[in-house]
Amino acid sequence: MGAADLAATPGETGALTASSVRRTKRTLEPLEVCMRALLVFLSLAILPLASGCLAAAVAAGAVGYIQYEKNEAYRDFEGVEIDRAWKATVDALEAEGFEAPSEAEHRASEGELELDDVWARVERHPGERIRVRVRVGTFDSEENRRKSGLILERVSKALE
Repeated sequence: MGAADLAATPGETGALTASSVRRTKRTLEPLEVCMRALLVFLSLAILPLASGCLAAAVAAGAVGYIQYEKNEAYRDFEGVEIDRAWKATVDALEAEGFEAPSEAEHRASEGELELDDVWARVERHPGERIRVRVRVGTFDSEENRRKSGLILERVSKALE
C-alpha cells in the first residue's frame, strides 16, 4: 500500500491514525493493463515449450527403447561395438526384404545406408553408446513407423 493509496478522512487535522485512514480504489493505467495481458500471454505461450523440454529430457535418458521423431525411429544401445551394431543393422534390413549392397561399410564413428525408401544410420556417441536410426518412406505414417520398428526390433534381438 503506497502513499497514493492512503487518504485522510474529511474533517481530520492531518494526523494519520489507523482509524483515520481509508483505502481508495485505484484504476489501472492502459499501459499497465497491456503489460499485465502481455505477461499472461507470454506465460501461457512458454508452457508448451517447457513441457516439450521435459519430454526431451525424459526421452534422452531412455536407453533401450524405440523412440520416434517425425518419420524416424531410433534406439540407443549401451556397451555395443559399432562393428557389431552395423552388421546387425544390415542383417535386419536384409531380413525385412531390403537388399543391402555387399560392400556396405561404415567409418570409425558412423555408417549410413540408403536403400529404395529406407534409410539407416548407425552412430557412435560418447559414453559407450551406439544409436541406430531408421527411416522408412517419406511421410510420417503408422505404416512407416511400424516398418521402422520391425527393423529396430531385429537389430535389438541381434545385439542382445
